[in-house]
Amino acid sequence: VAAALTGGVRYLDGGWQQLIDALEAVVVGAGVTVHAGSKADAVERTSDGLLVRGAAGDHAADAVVFAAGGPAAMDALLGGASKAVARWAVDEQPVLASALDLAISALPEPGNRLVLGLDEPIYLSVHTPSAALAPEGGDVVHLLWYGDTDDDPRAHLEALMDRAQPGWRDAVVAERYGRRLVVSHGRPRPGQGYAGRPVTAVPDLSGVYVAGD
Repeated sequence: VAAALTGGVRYLDGGWQQLIDALEAVVVGAGVTVHAGSKADAVERTSDGLLVRGAAGDHAADAVVFAAGGPAAMDALLGGASKAVARWAVDEQPVLASALDLAISALPEPGNRLVLGLDEPIYLSVHTPSAALAPEGGDVVHLLWYGDTDDDPRAHLEALMDRAQPGWRDAVVAERYGRRLVVSHGRPRPGQGYAGRPVTAVPDLSGVYVAGD
């Protein structure tokens, strides 16, 4: 938050898909074969390296990077081959959140574009017009409630919109809501910070790496 308030935030016109497309173009240009939509069922250590097994076929590799799914899914794919990953699967506590995205034809209060909660784990952010995410004159509002709770946090998010953008319901063009979304598969611990998080290279299984969060 401090970095965002002091140095600003860079947004991508059109959203994140263009970044994914650009990354794919780079790796394909470097000679990488992309198997999109191919589910990996297991990753095994062999005498020659690593073998990724899947319904679409097996692929030999010198190294494997797990970029999504979290430590529990990674442990399942490895079949318990790494004690370090098995420990992460037990110890790491995910960060959850509920998110409400609103496409608004016009903001009732154009000046209220950022609200950060101090007594609640909540925020509101309008990413337009910093990024081209809506038709001319429209806006996209993101609201997030961090943590998990038995009660649905959507009421808290809508209440924040009522305070920041009164009358917003009449301007909604489209909306999307997700509850208990995984923001991160592991949270920094008090006194340790990010130093307490799993390392990139799996220490007891050479050639296996974890990326993302």
